[in-house]
Amino acid sequence: MKLQSVAALICICVLAVACSFKYTETQDIEISNFADNERNAKLAENLMYYDPRFLSHKIPALDENTSKGIQLGYFVRSPDEQSSYRVTYNLSIDAVSANLDDLKKQFETYIPQLAAFHISKEPLFLELEPVGLAWVKDFLSGDANALLERSSQLLRDAMTVEQLLAMQDEFVVTYGEPTDITFVRAQYYEKFSDVPESVSLFYETQMTKDSSFMVRVSVHESDELWRALGFQFQKIR
Repeated sequence: MKLQSVAALICICVLAVACSFKYTETQDIEISNFADNERNAKLAENLMYYDPRFLSHKIPALDENTSKGIQLGYFVRSPDEQSSYRVTYNLSIDAVSANLDDLKKQFETYIPQLAAFHISKEPLFLELEPVGLAWVKDFLSGDANALLERSSQLLRDAMTVEQLLAMQDEFVVTYGEPTDITFVRAQYYEKFSDVPESVSLFYETQMTKDSSFMVRVSVHESDELWRALGFQFQKIR
């Protein structure tokens, strides 16, 4: 390749990177609720995974149009290990650029509130961790009828025993038996839209046929007991 061509290619690459930076903007919201940097980093990570549908209920500017150009994450700054909740805005999306100030203000206001609220629910998360774990284990190896009987009326209305049994059988045939189930995080959701007040519990689940899943079990309080109202399996590998 001629030297001029190499130089031109480098210029194009630099221009592409420059354009990328030009049309994105980041907002870092400091997370410093704990004296321990590792706990702050874990908190920032947990906040990052809250359901965008719930966030849009709390952040009016985060709607169907602006959400197309927003990426949520967290960032740990070196060398002081300060953690931040990071919002990346794609300014090439018209709705984002037009509402950028409102988005920033609303994220800046709400995320610290969410952090404090999340921390206040940590004792409940510890209490419910075995509840979700038992549900995951029973789904993978238990009786469908008994499992559904112990679940919320909302889940019983959404699916039949036969449907649940078919899901269990297909999952085990395809992926095998569980070899390890590890609790990863929890989230507390106040009532929003048609979703009742609930807690989502997440478990990384390793299977014998060389695959793993993030299993989400959502529970809510019904008849003074916490019962499963929904579940989701997201394949990791």
